[in-house]
Amino acid sequence: YRDPRTLETLDTYSKSVEWVQQRNFTDQELTESKLAIFQDVDAPQSVSEEGMLQFIHGISDEMRQWRREALLKVTQDDIKRVAHTYLEKPFQNGSYSTALLGEANERISAEHGWHINEWTK
Repeated sequence: YRDPRTLETLDTYSKSVEWVQQRNFTDQELTESKLAIFQDVDAPQSVSEEGMLQFIHGISDEMRQWRREALLKVTQDDIKRVAHTYLEKPFQNGSYSTALLGEANERISAEHGWHINEWTK
């Protein structure tokens, strides 16, 4: 997929941080979000998949249970704190990077402050 509106998408992403900080999520929204996460966390796994989690990644059943319980305890304040720490602060102090892969684009060029690497030449 190639986003035809790359710069607009990046702008929307940066505005989403502000949206999270200003939004008051309802209990129902938090519950529905947690349920959506649990669809992946608790998706059925084959015996071999469970074994691979433990063998390759060192993730025990106790660790998986701890993660479930931690996810259930997430509050609105937690969401806002994490958004501030990992999304808002880096934007504020300029300690973030953006990488785009794709064909040359006039709107995204060195003259607009982008550092362009051409790896195909």
